Amino acid sequence: MTDFFIDLLRSFLALGIVLVIVLLVLPYFPKVLSVLKLPTHSEGSHVNIKRVIPISRWGSLVEMEIKNKLYVVYFTNTSATILYKEDEKDNSINSSP
Repeated sequence: MTDFFIDLLRSFLALGIVLVIVLLVLPYFPKVLSVLKLPTHSEGSHVNIKRVIPISRWGSLVEMEIKNKLYVVYFTNTSATILYKEDEKDNSINSSP
């Protein structure tokens, strides 16, 4: 019976150590994430993200430029649908299938 209480005490001690470490490291997470954020445009890149508009909890509307052509794409967790694609000839709207 005493082994059970010793193991239980060790478990609570380990949990306490983990919680203290998390609380000490947590304030630095936003700084680290902002450093790791990918740029929207870089030298030599053919993709430029102009705007991201959250539409719902699971979907976002993204206005992007790929090789100097404008695209408006609706992204969800499982799919991406092209809503607008700029055409070189007459700038008409092309719907994706």
